[in-house]
Amino acid sequence: MKMSEAINELAAALCHAQAEIEAADKDGRGNYGRYTTLLSVWDACKPALTKHGLSVAQFAEPSEPGTLALTTMLVHKSGQFIAGTETLPLAKSDPQGYGSALTYARRYGLAAMVGVCPDDDDADTASARPAQTAQRQNAPAQTSGNGKCPNCHVTNAAPGMHHGPNCDRRRGEKVEA
Repeated sequence: MKMSEAINELAAALCHAQAEIEAADKDGRGNYGRYTTLLSVWDACKPALTKHGLSVAQFAEPSEPGTLALTTMLVHKSGQFIAGTETLPLAKSDPQGYGSALTYARRYGLAAMVGVCPDDDDADTASARPAQTAQRQNAPAQTSGNGKCPNCHVTNAAPGMHHGPNCDRRRGEKVEA
């Protein structure tokens, strides 16, 4: 990990931002089930980071053949920063494999740097929010006639499925069609 000589202003801003950062929806589907997409991680943290003078830069670094190295840097408006680099193996050594690894690294690098967790992460059940999570997941689906959530317009929105970060269904509130 690399950091500026001082990080006091960055640390204070990150502390305030983390109090406002929301859980990221598991809005993607893959061979191994639902997962949190890069967009969902950004949706969960960007408003709070921006509000507190924080920004994120991510860039690929030179690495060994068959691997991808990605540096994630958190920067405060004062110029203070912290940065960490993660190295991942490429599943395939072609552009698709590189792109897939890059997206994966960006998603996990960002989430780790700012403290974003998936909405239904195991840690959530051990926290003080399990009743809220259960209420949200057990709420009946109410979609418009076109199969989309009338609030966030996610297609086939149903209990336990993705709703946008600003959707009332995500917070367990009733949505009228």
